[in-house]
Amino acid sequence: MKKLFLSLFVFIFTFVSLSAFAAPTRDLTDAAMENEELIAQVQPLADAAAYAAFTQSIPALVPDAAPDAALVETLLYRAFYEHLLVASAGETGITISLDEALKAADRLFSSQNLPELKGNALPALALRDDQVVMDISQPADFIGTHIYDVQLNEEKLLLKTDVYRLNGIVASAFEAPEDSLVWLGAMVLELKPEADSAVGFTLSGFEVKERYQPSSLLQFMKTDRCELQYPDIFTKVIEDQAAFLHLQTEDGAASLKLMEVPGTLENLMAVWQNEAVENAQILDEDGRAVLTAPGLVRFAYSDPQDGQDVCLVMEMIYPLEREMEFTLYRTFLNNSFVVYSHSMG
Repeated sequence: MKKLFLSLFVFIFTFVSLSAFAAPTRDLTDAAMENEELIAQVQPLADAAAYAAFTQSIPALVPDAAPDAALVETLLYRAFYEHLLVASAGETGITISLDEALKAADRLFSSQNLPELKGNALPALALRDDQVVMDISQPADFIGTHIYDVQLNEEKLLLKTDVYRLNGIVASAFEAPEDSLVWLGAMVLELKPEADSAVGFTLSGFEVKERYQPSSLLQFMKTDRCELQYPDIFTKVIEDQAAFLHLQTEDGAASLKLMEVPGTLENLMAVWQNEAVENAQILDEDGRAVLTAPGLVRFAYSDPQDGQDVCLVMEMIYPLEREMEFTLYRTFLNNSFVVYSHSMG
């Protein structure tokens, strides 16, 4: 019986530990949650396309346009590397004829105008005597996509994604350890249904909407009051006696502030309403106030002190041209901002 309890304890501790250190991700839309099986089906193609786009610094592929040879070669290589496509491997890797390589590429791309392969896109793929030789033994960083929204009709499937990199492991963004994952950017992919393709869809086009700054999460704690995690792009400390924490990015374009505001949550929301922030949405969510607007987010909790009504407010201001990057950070802040008096009821 003791062994059973010990095994159960170890299992629970391991599960909780892994969950606690899993990387935070952008919330899934309703459409994404309703299409989990479809996302799992196309995930390998989305990951391979993101790998090709980001490693080759290709910003976009116009839907159904002829792709660049470097894009074709890199996506083809990654498809074999990740076993999206399969071929017999020898001691030196995979060797297929040029004709077989082009047929394999046809199963990945919607375009009927694929370019001639040149064999110079990456060191692990080469052309030798009308054969394509791929060395799949070399370890490489994994680049994947966190697909958080889908739009599907009879003609195409649109995927909205955050792209990330992992070193040394292959995992979904949900499963990846926080300290191993780096978010790279925002990417929208367009796929088209194709019965003879590798995953039931082919890549029609894509656009890299933004490239994110590499960042890790740092912890801030205000003793006996609250805690939060924030991206380390906020490097400049601003002297501000009215705030517990006031930071800016190095270029001063974005700021993060944690402060105490006198009054009730209802009073605070009324003040926000009177500010007339353009396109602001103000919500009362389970005992907290949330304001979201282009370039601005605030979270507030009631946290009375010594019998006086007080609110703790976290505010992030950011440039509109980096909307996708900072709305991802908003998710991190939202999930990590804990006010102890509120969490204990």
